[in-house]
Amino acid sequence: MRKSVDVAIIGGGIVGCALAYCLSKRIKGVVVIERRGVASEASGANYGMVWQQTRLPGLDLAMARRSLAMYEELTREVFDIDIEYEKKGGMTVFFTPLQKRLMDQVVQGKRDIGIPVEILDGSDARRLEPALSPEILGEVPAVKGFYMAAGHAHAFSHAPPTGEALAALIVDGQPTMSLEEASLRRFQS
Repeated sequence: MRKSVDVAIIGGGIVGCALAYCLSKRIKGVVVIERRGVASEASGANYGMVWQQTRLPGLDLAMARRSLAMYEELTREVFDIDIEYEKKGGMTVFFTPLQKRLMDQVVQGKRDIGIPVEILDGSDARRLEPALSPEILGEVPAVKGFYMAAGHAHAFSHAPPTGEALAALIVDGQPTMSLEEASLRRFQS
């Protein structure tokens, strides 16, 4: 086992494992230190959606759009296990005329920044999803983008970049106590 590494990533969730995957394509000496197991905390419990409809203009929306493009690219790469990416949608429903007026404003704001979104009335919404309550006046469907973070983290932790074994080492069950001061100086310069 190596006594030193070039990059130490604290946390084996979706971000830590994805970062290790991408870095290990370019450099050796990447280690992920995880105290409980890959995707055992937030990445294993969240719903893991990437939707542009919920984003604000500017960096937030730009990052969501880039994430959606990256997931499309990643689904074409070879993984040892299922990456669990599914392109699905969702919906925001409304029940009252006041909620409808507010949703009209939200939808227009999204259209103004280039997000293709529409409002469906209750009967059109129920044609898409028959289990919806008859009390729903309408809905705004959200299309594009969905992923399961736990599956992604596990896929990244097992992924062989460029056909070789993953260059990043995953150390499970290892709480991070401290980093040596000498090691930190390297990153500060």
